Amino acid sequence: MAIQETAVTDPSLCECLAVGERTRLLCHQILSTIEGNGATDLSDDDRITRSRTHKLLNALMAQLKGLHRAAIMSAREAKETTSEVRREVDRLHLQLQNLYYEQRHLRGEINACREFPHKYTLLPLISEEEFLTSHPQHQQVDSRNLMIARLNNEKAVREDLEKQRKELLMKKQSLIAENKKRKEDLASLDEQLKKFSTYPINLSPRMIELADQCVQLRFVVPLFTTLYFDILTISQSSRPIQTTFQKDY
Repeated sequence: MAIQETAVTDPSLCECLAVGERTRLLCHQILSTIEGNGATDLSDDDRITRSRTHKLLNALMAQLKGLHRAAIMSAREAKETTSEVRREVDRLHLQLQNLYYEQRHLRGEINACREFPHKYTLLPLISEEEFLTSHPQHQQVDSRNLMIARLNNEKAVREDLEKQRKELLMKKQSLIAENKKRKEDLASLDEQLKKFSTYPINLSPRMIELADQCVQLRFVVPLFTTLYFDILTISQSSRPIQTTFQKDY
């Protein structure tokens, strides 16, 4: 069977194949000569030719063995080189797999950081359009600086509202204290009125009606004060009580 020359491209292997082909042809030639002569005796020239052919065959066999040995050594070297390259490829492949794993891990961490529920995402901020409308100087900034500006604006607004809340709370406490003081004054006036109502003083019907209204309504403080001082004046005056009330009212 003829071997295609294009199947092997290595020079040493091509030489080995060429020597093998020459040896094969020489063997066929020798066999043909032996079959042609048969059992007849050979002449001296035929013996010399056969001897030269055998020597050439031995030389080709020796060359073929050397080439075969060289091919085996070359194959071993190629296997060692291939093993080294394979180990290097495996190492690079393992390194690539590690890089892929690290990439997936880092992408997962990045996505987790992006999806992390930060506190500022839960704040009831005003919309971006409203903020840009009220603060046009932030029209050209990036998203990060825009969010920082929105947070700073929200902080300022909340601090202002907190300040107003504290002021209103202080005002409320002062009003509560003032209301409590007025309630105490009204209670004191009620007690004074009850005491004076037990005295045998001849009050006019108009004065009694005003006193009853003041006790029931409890919101006309100046009238209580005027009434209290009028009663004190009446109690300390030597003039008739009926005359004093009729003059004042």
